[in-house]
Amino acid sequence: ALALQPSGGNVGIGTLAPTSGYKLDVKGSAMFNFNGSTAGSVQIDNAGTSGAARLFGYDGIGSNQFFFNANGNSYLTGGNLGVGTTTPFASLTISSSTVSSSGTLFNVSTTTNNTIFNVLANGNVGIGTVAPAYPLQVNGIVASGQILLSSDGNGALIKPYSGGGNLTIADNGGD
Repeated sequence: ALALQPSGGNVGIGTLAPTSGYKLDVKGSAMFNFNGSTAGSVQIDNAGTSGAARLFGYDGIGSNQFFFNANGNSYLTGGNLGVGTTTPFASLTISSSTVSSSGTLFNVSTTTNNTIFNVLANGNVGIGTVAPAYPLQVNGIVASGQILLSSDGNGALIKPYSGGGNLTIADNGGD
């Protein structure tokens, strides 16, 4: 079915009654083909798990370059992803000019919003805390073979004593 509504300017494909407020209403899958083949095209359908919506695009050789699935795995290939930037320099670059220096830039939480990992815009990183006051703040037990207390690679080295049960605090080559 194809419906053209000259009075409202709406077009319906697969429907005789396009949804009001949408200039184009497609009932069913859609492919936006820019060059006569699947290469360089974008496709929208609901063929995902349990009829979930999917959006994916193909590059010049017909391979998926992005794939978003409302009920399953999603991915991007072929480049870096920027959030808050148009010039990502790593696989994932997050930037924000609207977050205050103490605001959260990146957060990993459980489904009940318990913070696991939090990065603030000022560079402080928190594990198990939403408001790290130091460059690294951990709320919980830290397991480590040894700890170096230093700002320049020298300083105190804390490590377990080889005989067991005790700690050794040693000079790590500093003054």
